[in-house]
Amino acid sequence: MSAESENIFQDRNELEHFQRVVNSFKAYHFCLTKSIANSLRNYHSLDRRHQDYLFDYEDNCKQLLECIDHNDFVIGLFLRDVESMFSNSRADELNASDSDFHSTQDVDRVCTTFKQISRDWSSAGEQERSLCYKPILIELEKLYANQNFSELSILVPGSGLGRLAFEIASQGFKCEGNEFSMHMLIVSNFIINKCFMKNQYKIYPYVDSWSNNLKFENQLRAVEFPDVSPQELSDRLSNFSMVAGDFLEVYNDECTFDCIVTCFFIDTTHNIIDYVERIWTLLKEGGYWINLGPLLYHYSKIAGEISIELSYEQLRRVIEKVGFNYLKEEFGLETKYNSDDKSLLKYVYESIFFVVQRPSLICSK
Repeated sequence: MSAESENIFQDRNELEHFQRVVNSFKAYHFCLTKSIANSLRNYHSLDRRHQDYLFDYEDNCKQLLECIDHNDFVIGLFLRDVESMFSNSRADELNASDSDFHSTQDVDRVCTTFKQISRDWSSAGEQERSLCYKPILIELEKLYANQNFSELSILVPGSGLGRLAFEIASQGFKCEGNEFSMHMLIVSNFIINKCFMKNQYKIYPYVDSWSNNLKFENQLRAVEFPDVSPQELSDRLSNFSMVAGDFLEVYNDECTFDCIVTCFFIDTTHNIIDYVERIWTLLKEGGYWINLGPLLYHYSKIAGEISIELSYEQLRRVIEKVGFNYLKEEFGLETKYNSDDKSLLKYVYESIFFVVQRPSLICSK
């Protein structure tokens, strides 16, 4: 098993981005303790009568600080030897003072990554994973029931912390996960390559969730991870890898993969047509594209960003125009993404699930 990418730091800007991500992890403790301090300041601004109503408020904040301290300890484990996680790494070229800037948004991504651990690598996320991953895993077994899985190459772009790609590789396929987010890559590297026992570590992913709590204790919930030990399954995962970088930049070779699996991914680009065409290019003759997810369009409300937002009807037309043949199409699959079942606010997506095939017409591979 590996998590690497050749020449991941191709220029100074990429190197500085890497350092900025590392700094956002390091800033987690400061930013969250500052948030607690602001909450306490607001509490003390209340008149005495109102403070008496909230007799446990200060103790609650003390408990949250203890959880933040623990999360910061785990972050230290994430960052240990992080500069060497990529082959040909040039991270040591940065001085300690370089790129020390981080934004609130950067630290928010750290908080999101903690919740992603709960989703992908804990027993707490088992139901959510089942809703999203199980239809894909079942479909793969059906499509290749009479073939040797180890001879089939599968790509999972937008693989996040790598659990779906891990599950596919566990079935015996040669599977490659691809991820752009450096936050996700740092943590997936730790889980996949540095965790040696089931439930070896714990985190408190909800300490920053101040809204829509039925009980205060919901913020203090601990999550153990990983719920399975990748190292214990290493003999079955020799064909599993993770590759860093932007999907459209990293993958260009024609007729490379037998199957491409996208889960909550195709709406993450500026122009979804680019993804459709690139998937077509990468698939071998007769190759399959399996997709599950909504059409949220991540750039749709970001000022200054291009965003091509298609209805599914329009997207389906594009998929067919590019040349794919539809084999399966299902609507209304109820799925969640980083949903907190204890929260008063829950998002449920009615996802689209489809399987299409590239006809055997052009490729010679």
